[in-house]
Amino acid sequence: MQREMINAALAGPMPRGRGTLVHRDKPDHLNQSTVAGRRHIVFVSYYPSSRLIRNAVILRETGKYFITLLGCCIREDTEPERFFDQFYEIWDFQELWTLLADSCPACIHAFIQPWILGALAVAAKEKSGTYTIIDSNDAMLFLHNDPNHPDISMEEAILRQADGFTHKMPPEAIAVLRQKYEKAPPDYAVQSLPLPQLFRDRTPNGSTRNRLVFAGGVIPPRLADSLGHGNHLFDPMIASTENTGLHLDILVNQNARDMHWEEHRHYQRMEKRYPCFSFKPGVPFHQLPDILTNYHFGLLFDNLARAQYPEEHFRFTMPTKVCSYFEAGLPLLVYEEFTTVRKLVNEHGLGLVYSLRRLEEIPALIAAADYQGLRDNVREYRQTHSMNAMIPILGEAYEPTS
Repeated sequence: MQREMINAALAGPMPRGRGTLVHRDKPDHLNQSTVAGRRHIVFVSYYPSSRLIRNAVILRETGKYFITLLGCCIREDTEPERFFDQFYEIWDFQELWTLLADSCPACIHAFIQPWILGALAVAAKEKSGTYTIIDSNDAMLFLHNDPNHPDISMEEAILRQADGFTHKMPPEAIAVLRQKYEKAPPDYAVQSLPLPQLFRDRTPNGSTRNRLVFAGGVIPPRLADSLGHGNHLFDPMIASTENTGLHLDILVNQNARDMHWEEHRHYQRMEKRYPCFSFKPGVPFHQLPDILTNYHFGLLFDNLARAQYPEEHFRFTMPTKVCSYFEAGLPLLVYEEFTTVRKLVNEHGLGLVYSLRRLEEIPALIAAADYQGLRDNVREYRQTHSMNAMIPILGEAYEPTS
C-alpha cells in the first residue's frame, strides 16, 4: 500500500498555487557532508515555514552549519537569502527524488507535511546511507480518528526508517506515539520558541484592550468542510464581535504564491456584516511582529463543535503562531481544551483562558485582567525561553553521541 501511495504521489500533480517558480538555480554541494568547514544540513520542506526558518537562523548563527533548502514553493517575500546558504524550488516530486537520491550531505532534515517529502528522504537514506531526521510538526497519529488510516501507516513507516525525529509535542504525546509506533527512532523535542532578533515591545494605542488577532493558516470554508477540518471555521468567534466591543483581525498565512482568495468569499462577506471583523493577507513571519504590536491579544481558536480531529490533537499541539505572538509582546487568549498551551499560559501568567461555549464572556475576562502584568510576564518568558535554547538539542539530533 505504501509503495502504491508513493508512486501515486510521484505521478500526480503538484499542489496548486505555486505560480511561476523563481528559485531554480541548481544547488551545489549536495554530495558534500561539509562545506567550507561547516556541517551540511539539507532541509526538505514544502515551503519555508516559521518553524523551519527558526531552526535555520539559530544553526547558521553558530557558524557550524551550511544550510540548504529544497522546497516546493519558496515565495520571494519570505526572503530566503536571509536564512539559507542556498535554496531551490523543485519542479515536481520526481525531481526532488532525483536530487535526494544522488545527495550525501551530513544530514537530511525533512518536514513531512506532505508525507511524500519524508518518504523520499528515507528512500534516499536507504540508497546512500545519508543520516536522516524527520520533523513531525503535527503527527498524523493525532489527526485521524481511524487508527488504520493510510496516513498513519505511512508516518509509522517513515519514522521506522529514519535515524531520529524532531517534534514539539509534550512527553505524554510521545508516550502515546511510541505505544503505537513501537519501532520509532530517537526523538528530539525541538520547540519553536521566540527569536530574540524579532522581539518588539510597542504598546498598542488606546485605553481599551479589545483588539484580537489570529495570525495563521485558514482553510477555505468549503474545503474545510469537505476535508473534515471543521475546527477551522471561524464563524462563532467572528459573530462574538457583534455589540461586545471586541475587534478581531485574521491575518492569513500565505503558503502559495497564487492564493485562491475567491475561496474565502464567505469571510469577505462576513467583513461586511460584522464591522469589527477584518480578513487580511498575512506577511512573512519575520515581518509579523511589527504588525502584531498593533493588537492586544494573540488568539488561539478552534471550532470544536465542528471538529473531526481526535481530542489528542488539541491536547498535544503547540502552534508556532504562539512564538510570533510572544515576539510581538502579546499575551495569549487560549481556550480551555488547548491543553498544552493552556498549561503554559497558567504556569507563567502569559495570557487568559476562555471557554469556547461562552465566547460572550471574553470582554469581561479581558476587562478584569492585569494587562500590563501579562505583558511583563510575556517579556520575561521570551527572554528566558528563546530559540537559542534549542541549539544543543538540534546539535544532538544532527550529531548523535552514540
